[in-house]
Amino acid sequence: MMWLPKDERKLLELYYKKIGEPEKEEFIEENDLIKTIFPECNTKHKESSNNYKIWLKGKSKVATANKVLSERKFIKYREAGSSFEFSLSIEGYDLGRKYSSKSGKFWTWCNEYKIWVILGLVIAFLTLVVMVFKN
Repeated sequence: MMWLPKDERKLLELYYKKIGEPEKEEFIEENDLIKTIFPECNTKHKESSNNYKIWLKGKSKVATANKVLSERKFIKYREAGSSFEFSLSIEGYDLGRKYSSKSGKFWTWCNEYKIWVILGLVIAFLTLVVMVFKN
C-alpha cells in the first residue's frame, strides 16, 4: 500500500466515498474538500478573519493535494466554479478503498506514528527485565 501524506489520504478517501466507482465523474463542492482537511473550518462564516485564514489555508492545501494526486494519476479533475469535477482512476479507487477501511487506517496510523519503533523498544525493555529477574 502506498503511504500518502495526510491531506491526500483524506481527500482520496472522500473521493472514494462520494464517487464510488472508477472512471465515474462526480461534482464535489470546494467547501466540502476544505472541511475534509480542516473540520473546524466554518465555511459559512468566512467574514471572521480567523475563519477566512483557515479557509484560505485549506483551499491552498486542497489545491496542492489535488495537483499531486492528479500527477500520480489517482484522480482526474477540473474546476467548475466553486465545485470540482472528479473521477478516480482504477489505482486511485483501490487506494481510496484501502484508506476508507478501518484496517487500512490502522496501518496508516502505525506507519505515520512509527508505532513499530516504540513497540520494539518496549519488547526489548521487557526482555531485558525478564532476563535480569531470571538470574
